[in-house]
Amino acid sequence: MTYDNRIHFTLTVAIALFAGACTSSMERSEFTKDEARSLGGSTDLGADICASEGWYDDGECDEFCAEPDGDCDATCFAYPSCEVWETEHERWEDCPADASCREETLCGATVWCSDGATCPGVPSCGDGETAHESWQDCPADASCREESVCGATIWCSSTGATCLAYPSCDEGETAHERWEDCPADASCREVTLCSATIWCSADEAPVCPGDNPEGCLDRGCAEGFVCDTTMGTAPSGCVCEPETGTWLCTADLNGGICVPDGA
Repeated sequence: MTYDNRIHFTLTVAIALFAGACTSSMERSEFTKDEARSLGGSTDLGADICASEGWYDDGECDEFCAEPDGDCDATCFAYPSCEVWETEHERWEDCPADASCREETLCGATVWCSDGATCPGVPSCGDGETAHESWQDCPADASCREESVCGATIWCSSTGATCLAYPSCDEGETAHERWEDCPADASCREVTLCSATIWCSADEAPVCPGDNPEGCLDRGCAEGFVCDTTMGTAPSGCVCEPETGTWLCTADLNGGICVPDGA
């Protein structure tokens, strides 16, 4: 190798080393915490990422830092626990398939709590009721209510209770044993009591011939007329007698009649 070649080779190597050094020194100045965690908290040149990013003692524990983070020094002495009626499991997969399971976390530790503990109560029906394991077992002609305790459910029917009442219609209504017996021209309502049902139709209003002959003293007059009680030709009150279809009126003739206003 000639002298000139040796000089050229030496310069080439020097330039290459200088370029590599410059490239290595030009490291990134900003990192995400996920990137810093994957790098172990330090750059390839050994620089402390947490220090450069200001993550030490910033109120958040960064366990991946190259140096201990003061935010991670707090010691937690508590441990998660379940309620007295619950069963504790270390893994969610250990929860029973037929029980609800909730997560309880404290000081970084997690347990799962299921409600599979022994429940001291069982559902029961009241006096005069019959218990059924399934809703489908309830009698068709009886009311059935649901009763649940500690995850167990029964249905209680009231068929066996003694009922001393019977349905009835209001005054002015007629009772029918079947809906088909209701008059076609009358409204009919259903009344049920103690599993017995009747239908009540409104009685027809009594029919008497003509308009009510009572005077205008209580009923008033049409617009443009006034009630004149001095003539003494109309009774003060009348009602229709349904059995005879006649008007029953008071004996007085002080009901008044309607006359044009100003007459």
